[in-house]
Amino acid sequence: MMTDEALFRGFGLDYHYLHFMEAIASCGSIEGKRVFEIGGCLPREIVIDHYKAAKWIGIDLPEYWKESGDQNPSARVQNNRMPLRDYSSIAEIDHLCLEGDVSRLPPSFNAQFDFVFSTSALEHVSDIRGTLSSAARILKSGGKFYAVAMQLWLSSTGHHLPTILKDGKPFELEAPLIPPWAHLYLSPEELQENLSTRLPGDVVQQIIYFTYLSPHINRAMPDDYERAFMAADFSGRCAVRIYEAPAPQDIQAKLETRYGTRRFDQWGIRLIGEK
Repeated sequence: MMTDEALFRGFGLDYHYLHFMEAIASCGSIEGKRVFEIGGCLPREIVIDHYKAAKWIGIDLPEYWKESGDQNPSARVQNNRMPLRDYSSIAEIDHLCLEGDVSRLPPSFNAQFDFVFSTSALEHVSDIRGTLSSAARILKSGGKFYAVAMQLWLSSTGHHLPTILKDGKPFELEAPLIPPWAHLYLSPEELQENLSTRLPGDVVQQIIYFTYLSPHINRAMPDDYERAFMAADFSGRCAVRIYEAPAPQDIQAKLETRYGTRRFDQWGIRLIGEK
């Protein structure tokens, strides 16, 4: 018999399984529940057929995937995709992935969902406060919220670099394209100079763009998520920072020169709330 984890992996989903199971452990079963997913849309075979949700509606911004060239896991729901502007009623269908901005959900979504779920998406939204406010707005009284944002800007891989192309093919090296934490302790000009000694010019330009200029990562600090969460209309909330290995002493010193004394191993943040 296929395990639940194998079911997720069959759709090319890896960390999604871990966060989904954490969400259920924290917030309860989704059986018979109306669920809204921010930043993706888990397949019907998982959430409706297997876990017995009554309804699962997701929302995603396709612009990020178009720009990065990475594969969008939600794109597997091709038959159930629709621009938000074309959608009129949550009673129409039990499984759907909308394309649009969660901050622009119409009033018809208000107080319609038992659970709001999000994994590795909040780090891509420019308006964290508006997104979390929308999450609270569409929850019923007593509804639950669970989200994990990763990798945060302060972490070793917070640049969130997508696939880099060279002559139309993925460009790969055995070593990381950006040394750990270098996006923090080097300026764009310094990183460009550093990379230009070992990488082709067009590859370097892509790295600099995605790291410092792309609008599809927000470069927010853990404190920014916590403040936005506190401002949203939840009756109860818990924010937990997720840690990785700390920076080596020499890198920590460089980071503190730019950012002051603080931790730079905050790889993610978990937000759990109740309406």
